[in-house]
Amino acid sequence: MSAGLRKKRHRAAGFTLIEMVAVIVVLGIVTAGFIDFLGLGTKVYVDAVGREQVVSQTRYMMERATREVREALPNSVRVATVGNVQCIEFVPIAASSTYINIAVAPEAPNSSVKLVMHDVAGIDADKIVVYPLSSFDVYGSDPATATTGNIFKLAAVPGNGSAAQTVNLLNSVRFDADSPTGRYFLVKNAVAYCADSNSGTIRRYGNYWPPLAGQQVPPQNAIGVLMAENLKSGSAPFDYASATLVTNAVVQMTFDVVRNGEEVNFHHEVHLINVP
Repeated sequence: MSAGLRKKRHRAAGFTLIEMVAVIVVLGIVTAGFIDFLGLGTKVYVDAVGREQVVSQTRYMMERATREVREALPNSVRVATVGNVQCIEFVPIAASSTYINIAVAPEAPNSSVKLVMHDVAGIDADKIVVYPLSSFDVYGSDPATATTGNIFKLAAVPGNGSAAQTVNLLNSVRFDADSPTGRYFLVKNAVAYCADSNSGTIRRYGNYWPPLAGQQVPPQNAIGVLMAENLKSGSAPFDYASATLVTNAVVQMTFDVVRNGEEVNFHHEVHLINVP
């Protein structure tokens, strides 16, 4: 074999060092660009999912709070702020109808009332309320021991039915006043939504009864369930305007949610059409 042929075969057998370096450089540039492209796409996806999660979470919390507040006992809504925590507290209505007879001052106390019951089953209530004109009428006394006032403890949960029933109370009591429409409410426990602008969380507290006339922030002896996060620092989302002779009571909820420097604002107004 001639020297020239051997030289040609040697050249065709591989790459030169310069060619290998050039290929490595090109592959590095392509790989870097591909990684940047994937990273950008992944970041966009993660941001979109996180944003949607925050929005959905806040919307769910607002919708649930709206539904519960709308069914609140008249004049049971109150708002208080302590430090960086603000709470809206209210008592949901379990059932409502008209009464036939209750003991009203100056009548003698009575341990029973005669009510027209709803034709519904499974009433979850242990207190009766008549004509609450202020939050003090709801929270100002202990229903289990009070003998005068607007709210008292039932001896047993009444059954369902559309006819009149005699319902026993825990004590012999006397209501402060008759309702102009003869209306009563059956309730059980209070509910509160508390916003902590320091931790950026909103929690729901339920299944408790306020032990004091003054609102506790957050409620004592109650477990808070996390409802939403990422609340803007310094937020005070709840505002309550009591009813007047010409307007219903109004609850305004404003939630400013911040995530990765992006801020989303939610505002909702709830009109409370329940009247004493």
